[in-house]
Amino acid sequence: FLSWQRLRGGVTAPNQFVKITVFAGIALMLVVGLYARHSMVPSFALIAVALIVHVRWHRGHWPVPSPLVLAAMLLLTGWLTIRTFIGESCYRCAAAGWQMVPFIWLLAAAAAAAPLSIFAEPELRRQLFIWTAMVMTLTAGLLAVELLFDQPVYRFVAGRPADAIVGPARYNRTAALLTLIIWPCAAWYVMAAKQAKGDRSWRSNRQVLALLLLGFAAVAAVNALSDSETSAAGFILALLFTIACYRIIGLGLLFVTAAAVALLLGFQHLADILPAVLAEWPVAWPDSLWHRFEIWRHTAAAIAERPWQGWGFDGYREVPFASADREAARFMFETPTHPHNAGLQLRVELGLAGSLFGVLVVLAVARAIWVGPVAARPWALGAVVTAAIIAELAYGLWQGSWLAMLGLVMVLHGLLAAPPTPLTPPTNVADRS
Repeated sequence: FLSWQRLRGGVTAPNQFVKITVFAGIALMLVVGLYARHSMVPSFALIAVALIVHVRWHRGHWPVPSPLVLAAMLLLTGWLTIRTFIGESCYRCAAAGWQMVPFIWLLAAAAAAAPLSIFAEPELRRQLFIWTAMVMTLTAGLLAVELLFDQPVYRFVAGRPADAIVGPARYNRTAALLTLIIWPCAAWYVMAAKQAKGDRSWRSNRQVLALLLLGFAAVAAVNALSDSETSAAGFILALLFTIACYRIIGLGLLFVTAAAVALLLGFQHLADILPAVLAEWPVAWPDSLWHRFEIWRHTAAAIAERPWQGWGFDGYREVPFASADREAARFMFETPTHPHNAGLQLRVELGLAGSLFGVLVVLAVARAIWVGPVAARPWALGAVVTAAIIAELAYGLWQGSWLAMLGLVMVLHGLLAAPPTPLTPPTNVADRS
């Protein structure tokens, strides 16, 4: 950190501090997050605060999210406020909401700050993506060592005895994070090659192609070794979908947006249909999927009981599980902490307002992809498909580590759409205004 080169004499001390802070945050989020997933939240917060404060100093104003994101955040905050002061029966739910909503605002502000920050300067953006790719490669290597050799580093750091069982599932979040950030890194490689070689000759750039293939091979290997079935499914399906839609990316984006909106508004109606449909396929589906079906049926019943107002922020765990349902279940014996489906969680906890919040976010993401660079659209679509599949099958929507993963991907993609900006800050108040 003492040997960073100043860019043509233009990097001021505050800019250098922001640069080092963001670089350190990415390294902490990936490397330390491999062993302690809870470190992902403060690591992303470090990145977010550095970008937001820098934009305030560099541009003279606070970063403001796009109108769609701002409307979604105001809807979420307003509904939480109404539920808190007007008859919120689950006080733990209200407390959980007021703990998490500020972090969601921080995420939205960081995504808005990324295109306005110092990293919009092409050379700094190049350094940031190279650094991200290097740290990602290091993390993938460490993860492979952990999974192939019975978690040697984790056992040493945590002092775990040799006979203690350390399941590979503890590394699922890092596998998901690597699966997500490979997409903006790939987009940067392609855009950099196009800028250097011309639009028609980037495929002949063997170095860029080798880096792309190496990165995707590393992510594929990590998913094959880990216990993260959802990350592997998201990676494979997103890769196939991106290849199929590469020439018709507009139609692909339209399809993904429409499908996401439909699932947000009506996934609960599929809870009874999907098991019967998949049972007809000659495929040995994993038990975890049938467990999901039981959770989703229980969630659909909870939605039908409170269709408009919901059960409260993070309140799904408060939904009672009837003894008759427990006797009929094969895998689910109590109400889990979340429905393992983002659309269902929004609807069961926040009611109709939650579904509208999700729709606004989906539309904002689609718009951000479409107004961004054309060369980045296929890779951005791949990241969206990966995130959507994981969100529909795995993590709880309000889990901090999951939100931090999404935040980092949003920041990196925001930088791809950033116009070049001068490195020196405004010199006086008039310039700032």
